Amino acid sequence: MKPIVIVLSLSLLSLRAIAGEATIFDDSVTSTRTRADVRAEVLAALAAGERLSWGEAPQPAQARSAGTRARAEVVAEAREARRLGTLDDGEATLRGRF
Repeated sequence: MKPIVIVLSLSLLSLRAIAGEATIFDDSVTSTRTRADVRAEVLAALAAGERLSWGEAPQPAQARSAGTRARAEVVAEAREARRLGTLDDGEATLRGRF
């Protein structure tokens, strides 16, 4: 019975310590613009054709440009590099070195 009481009391003390780590935010900052002002600005930007972004990606991903070399030329170059031993295969090139 005594070990159970000790375990329960220690767990309660640890919960109290965890609860004390909460961050308190200062919410006393007030905005100088009204919701209607912001909404009007957004609608005006959309009407002007501006692209608005919300989040971390403000611009769409760039499309890949077409290469200037033929596929057969690139394949031949890769085969020649492999034959000469100058092709980097990533981690596969480390196999025999350690």
